[in-house]
Amino acid sequence: MPITIVMNHEAGYFVSYYKGTITDADLLNDWKIIMDSGAWIPDTNELADLSEADFSRLTTDGIQALADYFISMSVENNVAPMKKTAIYAPNELNFGLARMYGVFAFGSPQIIEFFSEREKAIQWLRNDK
Repeated sequence: MPITIVMNHEAGYFVSYYKGTITDADLLNDWKIIMDSGAWIPDTNELADLSEADFSRLTTDGIQALADYFISMSVENNVAPMKKTAIYAPNELNFGLARMYGVFAFGSPQIIEFFSEREKAIQWLRNDK
C-alpha cells in the first residue's frame, strides 16, 4: 500500500504517509482499506506527508473522488467541524494537487492548510504558531 497511517497519540494527530507512485485507484482504495480497518479514528487531526509521493499519474477525477469519499465518511461518522488536516507537500506538483483537493473538499468538516515545511505543519496542528 502506498498510503499508510501512524497514530501519534501523544501529539493528538495521525500521520498519513504517501510513498512512491500513486494512481487514482491507489488513492481511493488505500483510504477505503484504512477506513475499513479501524485504524482511522474519526475527529482526529491529520498530518498528510506527501514528501515521498509521486502524484504524476493522478487525475482531477481521482482527486475529486477522494474528496467526495472523505466528505461522505465524515458525514457517516459525524466528524466534528473543527478537524484539522495539515498537508505537507514540499514540491510544486504535490502542493498544487493538494490545493486542488482543498477546493474539492470545501464544505467538508476539515479545516485544511497547506505547508511546504513539515515543522510548520506540525506547529499548526498543535496550535503553536
